[in-house]
Amino acid sequence: MYRRTFQLDGFRSLNVFEDTQHDVDSADNVNSYNRTHLIPSRVAHVYFSNRGLTLQLADGTSHSALVRFPDGGRLGDSKILMHGDRLYMAGGTAVCCIDATNLDLLWSVDLLTGADNGLLVPASDDCIFAIGDFDASCIQLDGSIRWATQTNAVLGSQASCGADSVDVYDENGLKHSFDIATGNVTPAM
Repeated sequence: MYRRTFQLDGFRSLNVFEDTQHDVDSADNVNSYNRTHLIPSRVAHVYFSNRGLTLQLADGTSHSALVRFPDGGRLGDSKILMHGDRLYMAGGTAVCCIDATNLDLLWSVDLLTGADNGLLVPASDDCIFAIGDFDASCIQLDGSIRWATQTNAVLGSQASCGADSVDVYDENGLKHSFDIATGNVTPAM
């Protein structure tokens, strides 16, 4: 089972983990969390991909939330991104933003083919870059989509951020450079 802990300021910690202990709709699973966030998607309507969050505060108290995606496979490092006091998570075609100080759901967005191959913060620090199987998207920090660009290649999770572009490698090792401002992609090299 995947688990990752982020150390936050003020002696707080945020745990992110794949919740596989109980059946998807079992009452004991849902009731063990302070709250549940359902992340909608146009491609599926049954929630079976569960992400558990626990926030441990300096005074010993804790908060918890169950984030339920309708698709998205296994949780891994490429599907979560901590940036400032916000946690971004990908599951299938959806990306959501959680306030790490209280576990509130700030927004969620449904993308073309998803973001299962990676979430990055480009050097501009003003958006989140999401890599799907056949596309890449630039999401503003408020959850609006700046652009979404499809490719003719199957993109992988190997990527790097430059000042004005994000380079993503496809399954054949060819580089695709996405302009952060426009979404224009330089042909594979």
